[in-house]
Amino acid sequence: MQALADELAHSHPGAAASLREGLAETVTLQRLGVHPQLWKSLSSTNPIESMIGICRATSRNVKRWQNGDMCLRWTAAGMLEAERQFRKIIGYSHLAALALAVERDVAAARAAASRSTTITTDMTTATEPAATLAATH
Repeated sequence: MQALADELAHSHPGAAASLREGLAETVTLQRLGVHPQLWKSLSSTNPIESMIGICRATSRNVKRWQNGDMCLRWTAAGMLEAERQFRKIIGYSHLAALALAVERDVAAARAAASRSTTITTDMTTATEPAATLAATH
């Protein structure tokens, strides 16, 4: 996919940028083994774009923003309005399997990180006596 993005970079730079932007998420969905129905829902930005549009429409009549708290209140009001229009995502029944896959992935990443920390610590400990010996002579 990176090669495709490189090919598109000259003729369609916007498409290449979009492809590169979504590359990590695409690989993550593959690695986690997401069900195809759920994949379709998770790979689309339409729900978020819809919510942002509804938030903008809700707050468009505000003429004078007084402070950041007011912005947060109107954003929350827009999100609550958008919530009324949300539907079940396609593949919602596979969310439990996705949650388990994410937990396994996080646990594996933590185990790998702790192993690399242990190896680095062991290597540092092993070289310290040699460094101390060299410094004393």
